[in-house]
Amino acid sequence: GATATIGNIDYSLGFTIKLGFKDLMIKLKEKDKSEIVSVKEFQVKVPIWSIITNGGTIDVSLQNPHLTLIEYDKENTNLKLALGSKKPEEVKKETTDNKEEKNAEEIKLPQFVLNSKINVRVHDIDLKMKKFDGSITDLHFNRILLKDINLKKSTAFEIESDIHLTSKEGKKIETNILAIRQANLNEYVE
Repeated sequence: GATATIGNIDYSLGFTIKLGFKDLMIKLKEKDKSEIVSVKEFQVKVPIWSIITNGGTIDVSLQNPHLTLIEYDKENTNLKLALGSKKPEEVKKETTDNKEEKNAEEIKLPQFVLNSKINVRVHDIDLKMKKFDGSITDLHFNRILLKDINLKKSTAFEIESDIHLTSKEGKKIETNILAIRQANLNEYVE
């Protein structure tokens, strides 16, 4: 299990619905009580007009998220412990019992979501992975921008990141990446 704390939650109702929070932190309850996830600030804005007219642009902003993944041994990670993962035999039984039910289920999104565009802005993302063998990977994304996410036209994205890899022997590899691209998401979704 894990514990979560939030500094404050803000919301606003008007021509635009705004929902946000600051200072989210999720830590393990047991083991080493390590921090798994922290987020400085999150905000989503949904213009009422987009709901009324079945379209519009929804803006999502995330500031300074940190994710730390620690591999304790070949089977346990801090994320598995936080989620209270099931034993392999429980997972196998559940998947065989519900396989036919899940095939029959269909995911349906509200029409205004299908007709809307979504802009996502994420700044200063840190991802740290500590493997059981002692190697460490640090990924820092300066920004990830997704513009006009939709299922009708192309979606543009930009990713700028710094990557630092440290092997268990102490060897370091560092690189910077900037990727700007667009893709048609409807090709990947049935």
